Amino acid sequence: MRTTLSTLWHYWKRFGHTFGRFQTQLVMTLSYLCVFGPGRLVLALGKADPLAKRFPDPASTFYAPKEPSPTEITAYFKQF
Repeated sequence: MRTTLSTLWHYWKRFGHTFGRFQTQLVMTLSYLCVFGPGRLVLALGKADPLAKRFPDPASTFYAPKEPSPTEITAYFKQF
């Protein structure tokens, strides 16, 4: 009797692990599609470019001028 229950318990754990892996993949996929799918549709319909990847016109570049770093030594004592 004990070996039968032990064997059943072993197969039940194996089934639970396999089913849990399947269920995790299913839940994570549905969550991803439900969260990012509508967001992507809203961005596509609104023609939004949140990462600013598009050129404003064909002749321009991604170059953005940077402010020069301070040269006084006192600026480095209070960085934040």
